[in-house]
Amino acid sequence: MELAVGQFTRRGPIGALAQICPLFKGAGLASVVISFIMSTYYNVIIAYAIYYFFTAFKSDAPWSSCSNRWNTQKCWTTRALNLTKPLESRTPSEEFYDGKVLQVSEGIDNLGVIRWELAACLILAWILVYFSIWKSVKSSGKVLYFTATFPYLLILAFLAHSLTLDGSDVGLKYFFKPQWELLGDSKVWVNAAAQNFNSLGIAFGSVMSFSSYNRFNNQILFDTLAVSTINGFTSILVGIFAFATIGNIASEQGTPIESVVSDGPGLIFVVYPQAMAKMPAPQLWAVLFFFMLLCLGLNSQFAIVEVVVTSIQDGFPKLIKKHLMCHEMLVLIVVIISFLFGLPHITEAVWVFSLIDYTPPTYNNGTYKYPIWAETLGWIIASLSLICIPAQATVVILRTEGNSLLDKLRKSVKSDFNFCETCGQEKCQHTSSSKEEEREMTTLIDNKIDVQIVPTNRS
Repeated sequence: MELAVGQFTRRGPIGALAQICPLFKGAGLASVVISFIMSTYYNVIIAYAIYYFFTAFKSDAPWSSCSNRWNTQKCWTTRALNLTKPLESRTPSEEFYDGKVLQVSEGIDNLGVIRWELAACLILAWILVYFSIWKSVKSSGKVLYFTATFPYLLILAFLAHSLTLDGSDVGLKYFFKPQWELLGDSKVWVNAAAQNFNSLGIAFGSVMSFSSYNRFNNQILFDTLAVSTINGFTSILVGIFAFATIGNIASEQGTPIESVVSDGPGLIFVVYPQAMAKMPAPQLWAVLFFFMLLCLGLNSQFAIVEVVVTSIQDGFPKLIKKHLMCHEMLVLIVVIISFLFGLPHITEAVWVFSLIDYTPPTYNNGTYKYPIWAETLGWIIASLSLICIPAQATVVILRTEGNSLLDKLRKSVKSDFNFCETCGQEKCQHTSSSKEEEREMTTLIDNKIDVQIVPTNRS
């Protein structure tokens, strides 16, 4: 549906939904707001990947041993055969992530200083994003050829090795064996829906933004089926790799699978580095893994930032042309503002937001609970996108002409299309404006880019 809406209206999410149903223009604005908020944090994850990527070039990976200055007495690894395992042991990769990369403070009340190594990585991440999308689909599409296909080669290599690890069968059994009693828990269904929405890029506005550059009569059925099928297949492959690795770690640590499984960045930056350290030529595999992670992260980030850029361009075309002169300047301004908003995420507190099936946010498996003011701030940020829908609907109703509230409401849900009297299409060679003509010059046909690889957000 989103592919069809974007391709038909030739607009981003705000302009597209405003044409289809003016009353729900706010839903398009909400997707842009949440995309902007997400982009400020998501690029921090990419900065982490860059940090690990450069660290992986060291001859001895710092996340593979307990002999570093940030390690505590709880650090334990199977290599330390002469030491007794502590009751509450921690892996070297856990301590590297918390003690070296994040340098976690006592709590969110104490933000600490900006982690300058991460700030440098964040700057580099935004530079990569800028030069990948500064020419719109002309540049981002060419970059996506590589970032969307190369990781598959590494995933297959990691998958093959993970299946040979001791305890991998335990992890796979946990992954594939259903726990039927959990199907009665609404949280399971919410998480499943959220994963599919996030993985396919639904409701972020990226699908509409990129499909708006398609030819008007492009056949989208194949694109839709291809994206859905490839996305599902890839998720299963990555799941097998992840749980085979988790099974191996659980077997070594002598702990149940549940205690190894970690939400959020912890799975990527704690579990996987530990698995890389056990592979032959661990330095090479670590470099390849984090380069793959960088490609996948940038793949998603391109689409998220493009939503914001396209929507601003659709909403203020004359203003941008008059004051910014070119598309590249608009992208630069968006990138700089997003970078500044991302700086709080690389202080010594770790920010966690839980928006669905809410429970009070915690860090490190519940050992730290956030104060009330931090929860309140999280809800305010979450509400910034949601409030756009009723607020914009109210504005539309007030501005719509009508004799009564019911009359205004009826008119505000009526689509706003101007169909050509010559051919019957809403956008065609007879009615195209300069904006549409410009977009035709940058269509996916000219660049030989398939739109289906763009909206797929995998992290």
